[in-house]
Amino acid sequence: MRVAFLAVGLLLALVLLGVVSAWIFVRGPDAAWTEFVESSNKWGNVASVVGLVLTVIGFSITFYGFRLTLGEQNRIRQAVTKAIERAASSVLSSTAEEVEGLLLEFKNAVRRGEWLRAGEKCDDAEARVARMLGNPHLFENEQQNLAIGVDDLRLVSRYITLQKTLKPHPAGGFHEPKLDKVDRLIATLRAIRARIHNRVWEV
Repeated sequence: MRVAFLAVGLLLALVLLGVVSAWIFVRGPDAAWTEFVESSNKWGNVASVVGLVLTVIGFSITFYGFRLTLGEQNRIRQAVTKAIERAASSVLSSTAEEVEGLLLEFKNAVRRGEWLRAGEKCDDAEARVARMLGNPHLFENEQQNLAIGVDDLRLVSRYITLQKTLKPHPAGGFHEPKLDKVDRLIATLRAIRARIHNRVWEV
């Protein structure tokens, strides 16, 4: 649209320049100047009015083109914002998937009685969940559940250290309430991933 306005303006300027040049060529420079002065004195007021009208029209066209420019800037800004939000949501979803994988490995290590490995996976998961806290793309209830999950993983890690790895012959099995807390955290992570996935498809 702006290109069309520029083309029309350039064409009108060229036409006006061509008419003036032809008039000077036909009448001669001296006669053309004399007629121009007489016309200016006679039609000065009319020319002023016409000039004002042309100025208003030109300003309107310029303003309309400026509005189009602002509209394009807003569309670009919105597109960039959406792209950033999608990227941030993708990172959040990937982190949730990584933490879920660590917790599943933790549970496998618990079932096998591999306490050192279980403790390592629990600590890794706790650190990653802690980094997820404060993410602006999390809902308030998700923030709360993850914060509770960090505290629960810290207790689980301490339990493994005191009751399993530091004892020469630790008892078999694992404290079931602590495993239930891990399962609740896994459910929270899966819910976050599902929400982000559904939002992406909606967009």
